[in-house]
Amino acid sequence: MFRGHNNIHVRVKPASRVDLMHLKCWSDGQVLRDGSANWSPAGLKRQDNDVHFTTDPQEVQEFNRNFEQMWNRSTNVRVQ
Repeated sequence: MFRGHNNIHVRVKPASRVDLMHLKCWSDGQVLRDGSANWSPAGLKRQDNDVHFTTDPQEVQEFNRNFEQMWNRSTNVRVQ
């Protein structure tokens, strides 16, 4: 669906026996939303999910720094 869009980038870890989870997060540099929660019917009614929102500058910066390290791993596979 997003293939070919210039501002959509996808990177994945190399395949392993434990690659089940995917990171759900969003940050604009001032607000951070992370956690496993989603607003699908299953996510709202059956799954044990959580969500965390913060505007604490230190938390936002730390998360963004950690995310950049994960995003830029040399072993990541660039899908798009």
